Amino acid sequence: MIYGPLQLVVMSFPQPTFPLDLQDQLRVVRDQGLIRLFDAIYISKDDQGDLLILEGSDLEQEEVELYGVLAGAFFGYGAAGTAGMEAGIEAGMETSDHGVFGLGDDDLLEIADRIPVGSSALFMLLEHVWALGIKDAVENNQGTVVANGWITPATLASMGARAAGAT
Repeated sequence: MIYGPLQLVVMSFPQPTFPLDLQDQLRVVRDQGLIRLFDAIYISKDDQGDLLILEGSDLEQEEVELYGVLAGAFFGYGAAGTAGMEAGIEAGMETSDHGVFGLGDDDLLEIADRIPVGSSALFMLLEHVWALGIKDAVENNQGTVVANGWITPATLASMGARAAGAT
């Protein structure tokens, strides 16, 4: 099983409607084969507090089940070794009906409670298909990604403020 690097992206919007230009851009990069949507959950709360919850994925159900089991196994192993891995596999099998995130209805309602009225949020687990070769080259040379992140204008401004305070 080969997959590219995965990235979790969480976005919030000050309106309860899904931005059409974002939808269009996601369609473009998916159609170009640059990313694959492992899992996505969009939660919207209108001005009356009514919820809209949409879920989507580019994965087939058998892939969701396989990745759920693998994620559970790695998580469990990290938490408690071999015994934890077995428990993680079982948990991964149970949550596969709820996408890769494994969030049930109660989880989604808890998240929705935190979203202000008249706004929305999008959770996406993206596979960077374009980076498969880079990932393989790093692994083939026993390399490890030690850090990553998005550098935004707000990030640069924050770094500048911290640097100014340190002098």
